Amino acid sequence: MLFSDKGVYMIQLNHTTVVDSTVGIFKQKDNHKYFLAPTENIENLIDNFSPHCQVISFQKGPIKENGVNGITEASMIQILIDRFEYFQSGNFPCEENEEILKKLNNILDLINKRTIDRKQRKVEGHNKK
Repeated sequence: MLFSDKGVYMIQLNHTTVVDSTVGIFKQKDNHKYFLAPTENIENLIDNFSPHCQVISFQKGPIKENGVNGITEASMIQILIDRFEYFQSGNFPCEENEEILKKLNNILDLINKRTIDRKQRKVEGHNKK
């Protein structure tokens, strides 16, 4: 779903989860800012911007060219790793959480591998291939 309110284009993300969702996830058209709101109704997001709404702003453009203006994907993965490590350290660790941790760490390894490669090619921090 794409809509515009005051010139800001938003897209509602589709959920493919088994768990009933009470959180609407919306993104700006440029894929740099996401809104997590306790509503599935897009009108409620705009009309009654909930105090429980969370905004995630990702880095827009290379830091060397644009400065720090949001979080990186690696930072988000590190947050998720910490969260699942917390789950595993509690009273109810499970095989699924352990597998999730392995995959998240693999993702972080790939991000770091890409960064190392970009540094070696002297394109890290710039909009270059």
